Amino acid sequence: ATLDARAQDRLLHGEPGDDGHGSASAPFSYMDDTNICISYLDLEYFLDTLDTLGTPLGIILSQTKNVFLAGGYTSSYQAPHPSSFLPHFESETLQRIATKYGHYDVVGAQLLGLPIGGPSF
Repeated sequence: ATLDARAQDRLLHGEPGDDGHGSASAPFSYMDDTNICISYLDLEYFLDTLDTLGTPLGIILSQTKNVFLAGGYTSSYQAPHPSSFLPHFESETLQRIATKYGHYDVVGAQLLGLPIGGPSF
């Protein structure tokens, strides 16, 4: 509900985002896997909140398993630096959360064991 409220607040302030709904988030969980399509504006907030609320309940973010798929697909396995395809704020946010919570990839990731990404992935 909080992510919805953040998107609605952006919408009310004239920021429709990429979806026309304030960049609404789309979380998905199945058993012990959680995936989310989320705006960079909410990413750090979401992870910090999940870490704060989840840890006492035994929900621990695994830095070795966390992959932040950051768009910018390429046709090679050489991933470009996020600053080459993201605005400064998003690039800095991605670098900060990747250091704290996992790593980013621009080629592909796996969702419940299935590959998602560009042709080279």
